[in-house]
Amino acid sequence: MESTQEAGLVHPAHQLGKVAYTLNVPALSFDDYVRMQRLLLRPDLKSASCIARKRSGRIWNWKTWILVVIGGSLGWAAGAYDLSAELWIGVEDSDAGWLFGGLSVILLALGLMLLSVFFGVFYLSQTQRLLLGDIHAAGGGLFGAHQLQFGDGGILLHNASRSSIVPWSVITEIVADKGVTFIIADRISAYWLPESLLAAMPDRDDFMRYLEQQSGLYRLQ
Repeated sequence: MESTQEAGLVHPAHQLGKVAYTLNVPALSFDDYVRMQRLLLRPDLKSASCIARKRSGRIWNWKTWILVVIGGSLGWAAGAYDLSAELWIGVEDSDAGWLFGGLSVILLALGLMLLSVFFGVFYLSQTQRLLLGDIHAAGGGLFGAHQLQFGDGGILLHNASRSSIVPWSVITEIVADKGVTFIIADRISAYWLPESLLAAMPDRDDFMRYLEQQSGLYRLQ
C-alpha cells in the first residue's frame, strides 16, 4: 500500500481523525494474493467501453478493407476454379495414415488452433502463477500481519516497519472474493479482510455499512 506520509509532515495516525474500528489483520496467503492480483489486473470496464464506442465509428478502416479484399478474392477463386484441398497424415515407413479433404481439413485446422490456444493460455497462467509466487515470497512484511484503523480521514495501516494512510476518496472498489473482502485503492493496491476476521465481529453488518458509507461504494460479490 502506497504511503502518503512525507518527511516533515504530520504522522499518518494524526491524519486519521476519530477512529471507528481497529482490526488486527492476518498475513495474506499466496492463494488470496493471487486472487487480489487478478482483481487488480482486471480491465477497466468503463475505459474499455469508451474505447469501444470510439472505435465503433471507424470499424471500416484500411485493415478491415484488406481482410475483405483478400477473403473475397480467395472465396471467388475457390468457387470459380473449383479449388479444393486435401491433407494426408501418414505413419513413417508404412502405408497407414489418414486422408482429410474438404470440411475435414477445415475442422482439423480449427481443432489444432484451439488446441494451441488452450496450451498457450495454460502455459501463460502457470508462468504468471510462478512469477506471483516469487513476488509474494519476496514481499515479506508487505503481505504480513498488520493493524488496520478506520477513521474519518481514511484507512491507516500499521505494522512493525511502517504506518501509511489512504484517504476514502481513493477507494475504488469493495469486492468479496472467495472468503476475503478486498478494499481496492486506485486499482493499484488493496487491503484484505478475511472472512474469519469479519465473522468474529459482533457488529459485522454495521462495519460493512460503515465501509459503504465512507467510501461511497456498494460491495461487489
